[in-house]
Amino acid sequence: MPERLVYEVRPHRRGWSVRRRGASRHTAVIGAKADAVIRARALAKKRSGEVLVLGADGRVHDRYTYGSPEVR
Repeated sequence: MPERLVYEVRPHRRGWSVRRRGASRHTAVIGAKADAVIRARALAKKRSGEVLVLGADGRVHDRYTYGSPEVR
């Protein structure tokens, strides 16, 4: 079974970072947390992925899952 794409939203020194898990670069750095979550959710919806919203402590605060991983 294919692995689901996971996007992480976490605090960044310039706001909030959106990054695909395993990627070497940020997809985006956005000033407001709500806007970063919206961006990550849109990416995850397109690719049957998952969004993890992490706090400064590294704990998962919210999780959004879309579609089935085999649909990609």
